[in-house]
Amino acid sequence: MSESRQDQSPENKAAQTSAPPASEWTRFVTDNMKSIGLVLAAIIVIAALFSGYSYYKNRTMRNAQQSVDRIMTEEQGKARIEALQEFLPQAPKEMQTGLHLQLARLCMQEELFTQAVSHWEHIRKDSTDQDLQIIAVLGQASALAGQDKNSQALDLLQDNVSRTPERYMRSFNLKTASIAEKAGNWEVALAAYQKVADMGDLTSQRDEFIEHKIRLMQDKVDSHDS
Repeated sequence: MSESRQDQSPENKAAQTSAPPASEWTRFVTDNMKSIGLVLAAIIVIAALFSGYSYYKNRTMRNAQQSVDRIMTEEQGKARIEALQEFLPQAPKEMQTGLHLQLARLCMQEELFTQAVSHWEHIRKDSTDQDLQIIAVLGQASALAGQDKNSQALDLLQDNVSRTPERYMRSFNLKTASIAEKAGNWEVALAAYQKVADMGDLTSQRDEFIEHKIRLMQDKVDSHDS
């Protein structure tokens, strides 16, 4: 009898030691039924809460968008701006930047530059999108210039020139040039127009309007120095 046990193959021995009887699994499940049930219940509750939150969030966004669409359709001019500004505080966070952008654009159209500055500043400070930030800088500079606050506008542009992507530099320099020209800051205007012309050199496309502006600003600088 002892010899037969010694002669058993390693595979048979491993099978006998590693495979627990089915009764042990049954006993484990039975003994832990309460714990298993609690875990499953928790998973179901979490899934239901997530599903409910997603539904609520989607519904809130849908209702908010419908409110904005209604305002844009039914209202005009300053009444539209007032309605959007009244709705803004209760709008979902995901819509805030878009609403500020819409309001900034509408305020610029109505020449409500003080309000426009506020909306552009919200976008510039709250948005994490670099493109929107630079657009907001350009917009805010235009709104400040609309209030004849040209020095503030130029300071804002200069403070942000180093972080402006190359694709926006032509618009950035043109905005700087036009505001500096309006303020009578001929040297800054000349330098900005020259930068625009230099960018044209890279594409072999010289702009006659820019060349005219350069000559005009150069004459202003020369007459001021003489």
